[in-house]
Amino acid sequence: RFGPDKSLTQLRLPSVMVTNTMQFSPDGRTFYTCDSAEQEILAYDHDPETGALTGRRIFATTYEFDGFPDGSAVDSEGCLWTCLWNASRVVRFTPEGDVDQVVILAAPRPTSVAFGGPDLRTMFITTARAGMTFPQLDARPLSGSLFAVHVDVPGLPPRRFGVAG
Repeated sequence: RFGPDKSLTQLRLPSVMVTNTMQFSPDGRTFYTCDSAEQEILAYDHDPETGALTGRRIFATTYEFDGFPDGSAVDSEGCLWTCLWNASRVVRFTPEGDVDQVVILAAPRPTSVAFGGPDLRTMFITTARAGMTFPQLDARPLSGSLFAVHVDVPGLPPRRFGVAG
């Protein structure tokens, strides 16, 4: 972890095969990450004062969608929107880890999401075409595109990070 005072702290977390997603809940007390290879979204208790991460737990799994969790963003209700690689979906998980909404895309490999627009109600979704064959690309020509979807609940504004001195 890189601190505002330019300090560097090594976080010792259990091994993860493929890490994606690094998001905080609106109150900063929950940290989300995922082990894409295991199809698990993980949550940790986060102490905003010390930066300590404790209480590792499985927040949600993506087995039912046959997809791998990739990039995510948190909205103003504390729900985690997560891209599911190879599943053509972005899933909204409630703070309890339940599936709340599913956005189905015309591309199989969504990679990340971000909120934008004047009211943060536009969810931008990046997708990939890496590793796809020509026949797959012919069948899914929008692979690699950027999608914009209106959502009812606004996203969180970007977190600011300042370096002292």
